[in-house]
Amino acid sequence: MTTLHRPLFVATALAASALARPAHAADPTREGAEFLDPPDGAAASAPQEVPKDDKTAPGYVSGYRRTLSVGMSPHAPQGYISVPGVTPSFSSPTPDKGARFEFHGYLQAPIRVGIGDRQSAAPGQSSTTLHGDPLVAGGAWGWFDHTATVPGPWAQLNFLYGDDVVQATAIIGAWNLSESMTASTYFQAPSQVGFKDVFVTYKPKTGPISTKLMVGVYPERYGAMAQYTTGAFGTALIGTIFGMGTTATVLFPFEHDLDLKIEGGLKGDLNHPPVGLIPEPSNDFASSVQGSTFAGHLHASLGYREIVTAQLHYISSWSQDDRSDGFDDPTTAQNEALTRQDGTLKVAGADAVLNGGRFGYLYLGGAKVSGHHTESLHNLVQVQDSGGGKDLSERFFGPASSGTGGMILLGAQYILSLGTLLRYPQEFDGVGPDLTISAFGISGHVTSEDPAYDGKNMFKYGAEVTYSMLPWLAASGRFDHVVPDTSDTARSYAILSPKLVFRTDWSARESLTLQYATWLLGDRVVVNGDTRLLNVAAGGRPDKNMFAIYGTIWW
Repeated sequence: MTTLHRPLFVATALAASALARPAHAADPTREGAEFLDPPDGAAASAPQEVPKDDKTAPGYVSGYRRTLSVGMSPHAPQGYISVPGVTPSFSSPTPDKGARFEFHGYLQAPIRVGIGDRQSAAPGQSSTTLHGDPLVAGGAWGWFDHTATVPGPWAQLNFLYGDDVVQATAIIGAWNLSESMTASTYFQAPSQVGFKDVFVTYKPKTGPISTKLMVGVYPERYGAMAQYTTGAFGTALIGTIFGMGTTATVLFPFEHDLDLKIEGGLKGDLNHPPVGLIPEPSNDFASSVQGSTFAGHLHASLGYREIVTAQLHYISSWSQDDRSDGFDDPTTAQNEALTRQDGTLKVAGADAVLNGGRFGYLYLGGAKVSGHHTESLHNLVQVQDSGGGKDLSERFFGPASSGTGGMILLGAQYILSLGTLLRYPQEFDGVGPDLTISAFGISGHVTSEDPAYDGKNMFKYGAEVTYSMLPWLAASGRFDHVVPDTSDTARSYAILSPKLVFRTDWSARESLTLQYATWLLGDRVVVNGDTRLLNVAAGGRPDKNMFAIYGTIWW
């Protein structure tokens, strides 16, 4: 899928990330399918006692397992978890010795309508416009100004089989559903993702040193700004690696509850679009100009009892494909046959997490991105949900850069549950009234060979407050301020978005959400995204309001 179609949409301000933990146990892991590791210093052959979850209504991944991977679990929903104040289980199995089959999933289906103005209403036309796909500022994935305000459909089914050593996983997904496409008389074949991820996880018994090897097709997301998801903006700050390949992780336990994790992998794509293929919706706008792309990555993480964690990341992506050397892409102004060079994209990043229990959850991170002729790369590695090829040039480096440029990203998110803080030392497991506060922001600085983009600065920030007042009702309000270019403040805008969440209990896994959003627009705000899909009228203004109703469930 292209970046615009990849719904990595995620939760805004998850209240359960600050739930209190038992004093005798380590924090639960966000790694959805991890099994119990041997206690420090214990032999691999020693009997392992499976700890029981003594909470009556845990809102987190159960099992108190140590997190093995550095990045987010591929079992976590690839879609946008748009309900605040809840934490999905992310297919957390119960550790045991025998092989088993498990079935987990995540479903969300919204109806949403963008409300705008028709500039020149003819007889028989209303001056108010209605768009089922809201044409709003920041609504398109893969652009810096994306805020994850617009809820989207996502269906994901996780099938798992294996034991505590070897496990096979197959994940089916779709970001648009057949019945809704039938109703609109437009069937988007690429939206039916099918078998999105298929991989094997191998965790041998290696004593106190824990190891894990993954082989197959799966996403790897580094720089998750929230405890269980990529964060309020739905974007991994450091980067995301797609494709097929293998990743190895080794965890070294040390004295004084210190853990060192080393993780590395190699990814690539399987095939290449035929030379001369015309990009169109039926092939997801595939480009044969971009060559086969590969990526290597290496990470190091040092943590203390999963309370304080500091991590370093390095990702390198490259292409050396000669199949399209003499081909000129007819959809671009330049002649790629004359200017094409092998492309590279490198990302170096660092981040830190403070899981302060009753004092909340804090994430701080930064990344340095360097690209050279990224137009030759596929979307194997994505930064801010923008891959190689035309994405980085169009959205960050500028059309005259030939995909050559750099970017520095800084991001932070803080989440605090007042219910947990004020009840201390009594443990609070989410069953009862709670007020959760979240603040978040990302800033970026661009260097480019395109003078119009060189030195560009951008930032976005926001806050969300969620009040869980009754077992069946929660209310949430979110504010975002987006400045895509500090040198052109007329393109800036703000968003106010209140929600009502109806559910069956405090910790229910199903909900019905009513959402309203209004945009306060600058004079020159436009709808970013692919105009072939958005079909924005020339000179048209974005929608200023949106209503949405959606149901969500996971298991």
